Amino acid sequence: MDKVIEGAGEIFHLAVEYDINPLVLFNREGKIVYYNREAEILLSYLEVGELFDFALQKSPLPPQKINLHFEPLKFGELEFAGYWVALHQNDYLLLRFFINTSHSHRELEGLELVDLTLFLEWFIDYILLTVGDVCFVTYFDPSIPPFYFNKRELFRLLKKGIEGKNRVEITTKILIGEYILIGKNRFPAVEIGVKVDSPIPLNSNSFDLVVGEDGYKIRLPLIKERNENSNFG
Repeated sequence: MDKVIEGAGEIFHLAVEYDINPLVLFNREGKIVYYNREAEILLSYLEVGELFDFALQKSPLPPQKINLHFEPLKFGELEFAGYWVALHQNDYLLLRFFINTSHSHRELEGLELVDLTLFLEWFIDYILLTVGDVCFVTYFDPSIPPFYFNKRELFRLLKKGIEGKNRVEITTKILIGEYILIGKNRFPAVEIGVKVDSPIPLNSNSFDLVVGEDGYKIRLPLIKERNENSNFG
């Protein structure tokens, strides 16, 4: 269609406003004239000028009006699967990023509402009390709210992953622009980074787990309400 169906403007606006991909509209001076809800997080991490410069650099060349690319893209800690830039009469520049979304087939059993930071602090105290001489370095994202996860399985993974290690770095963060799909539901992704020397192979039926050369990355869906998912065990 070349134009919006008469009387359907409101529903198109809602579709843009609640799109899972961040969208920012600039005027020719580089000022933002509109951004959707998903872009609020993006704009809290990046400077407006940085985004506008990127949009200018990737803007379509005449006679094209759209430049679309699906390729890995990174802005600091933010990662996207691609971008879309549209130019309208040299007056407006529309920038849209495509988020990374992964499907998870993990088991959702034994879920409890837990404050992740308090849980990790308790875990560290437990290790220091039972094992003793371990140096912990931590950075916990204070913006992560309590959410539902299997704390017994996380305890098992962490305990096994740091066994015999003298120094452990643990970090947490919400992965901006990344989500975990479970069934038909989409959840923000929370990542626990555990840095140790010589990590051993680990497996889990509850969490997405990546074992690297310098440690582990454990990804959890940020499920804040029991009714957000019907697969609770």
